[in-house]
Amino acid sequence: MHMRRAQWPQHQSLKREGFGVEERTIFNREGVVVTTARVTLWEGKTYSTANITSVRTDVIPPPPVSTGCQTTLIVIGVIGCLIGFGVMTSSVSSGLATLLFAGGVPLALGILWLKSLKRPLPTYRVLISSAAGEQEALRSENQAFIADVANAIIGAIAMRG
Repeated sequence: MHMRRAQWPQHQSLKREGFGVEERTIFNREGVVVTTARVTLWEGKTYSTANITSVRTDVIPPPPVSTGCQTTLIVIGVIGCLIGFGVMTSSVSSGLATLLFAGGVPLALGILWLKSLKRPLPTYRVLISSAAGEQEALRSENQAFIADVANAIIGAIAMRG
């Protein structure tokens, strides 16, 4: 059975029966809801703000991009250019041909290939500490969103007193 998460409008106040405590919504964006009583995140994770002792953000750097083939092609192009300049001392026409085909083409292809690589983005996380220890609550490539969520959780904890 598929369960739907509750979506509260921003700044809605709820009076919890039997407690006389007003629950205020601090943050409600992209499926993440932070109120003065609870934090509801993606995948249905819910935390009570009363049990959260600290909140921090962290960044996981992206894995390095493999550039071995592109670098090899650039080195071959540089060597071809050097050979072409050396051949030009004896024969200008054959030196230019060597410079262009053995050096210029691989050099240009290597540089274009290197520039076309997509660099992965770092991953940002919200880490929540409680009596049970620290755990990852949320992760995203959107740094501003993660900062907003962490600040909302800190604000909700402060409002609880």
